[in-house]
Amino acid sequence: MSKFLYFQDGHFTARNPGQRIDNYPESWLIKFQEFLDIGDEHKVDAYLDGGDIFDVPNISNIYLDKIIDMIEEKGKPFYSLYGNHTMLCNNIQTSQGTSLAHTFRRSKLIRYLKNIEGSNFNIQGFEYYHAIEEDIEKNGLNIKTINDITDLSKNWKIAIVHALVTSKSFFKEVSHVVYKDIKTNANLVLVAHLHEQYEKEINGTTFLDIGNFGRCAISEHKINPSCLLIDTDKRKWEKIELKSAKKGSEIFDLTKVKEMKEFDNNINNFISSLKSTKAQSLDIRGIITNICKENKVEKEVEQLIIDKVGQCE
Repeated sequence: MSKFLYFQDGHFTARNPGQRIDNYPESWLIKFQEFLDIGDEHKVDAYLDGGDIFDVPNISNIYLDKIIDMIEEKGKPFYSLYGNHTMLCNNIQTSQGTSLAHTFRRSKLIRYLKNIEGSNFNIQGFEYYHAIEEDIEKNGLNIKTINDITDLSKNWKIAIVHALVTSKSFFKEVSHVVYKDIKTNANLVLVAHLHEQYEKEINGTTFLDIGNFGRCAISEHKINPSCLLIDTDKRKWEKIELKSAKKGSEIFDLTKVKEMKEFDNNINNFISSLKSTKAQSLDIRGIITNICKENKVEKEVEQLIIDKVGQCE
């Protein structure tokens, strides 16, 4: 093996995300077919998924079968990493009943992305789990060989990690690690989970986030879904934007961007008001639920507020 095609954060779901105005599953499948076709065009040896190919742990079996069939039609290995959306309880051991686990059992071509090792390269996947960012900051990202004969010092090493690895400091309440604070022996670190496009180099290591494939939220309207062609012989990569990906203005009502920013500010102000000593001694989630009931707030909005509070705890 020497050539791979990589994508990340697919977030397939059979239901239209609330902020999409097109047919999301239909648009997704068209993009995914183009991704697979690009692999054919460049004669790649295998496909790589950086995690969260699905938006929920279990998707519709009708679509799951279709996606598996699309992969099998190409006849090439498809290595997939667990992300937080494709797991249950943020743990592989409790995720054996998920759609992703099912694909590993159903298809010989779809495999768990842990270690891929060649004569001149090593690729290692680091799946998501709770507080992975703290472990990365403390212990680093280190590629390990599964073949004692391999000389890691001479090989091109690629780490594929599903964690909140950021280009700069993030909200202190949210677990994350800034790329410059990571010790690693990898030459290339492919970063999934953040849904932000950036490329940074430090101490001979390139940290690369190509952005998410799915675009479920209106805040992602500027992202151009892409894949990454990797050549381990030449030690090069090329970012390829998907021609079938629609413009943000075609899949989102961009007039709502300002409205969403105001909504987020109102939620943040509301959360801040709950941080008083008195409020902290009470059941904050219960308070939110009661307020939402009194004001006839939709369940989806109530859950969004509760999720934001949870991030700040």
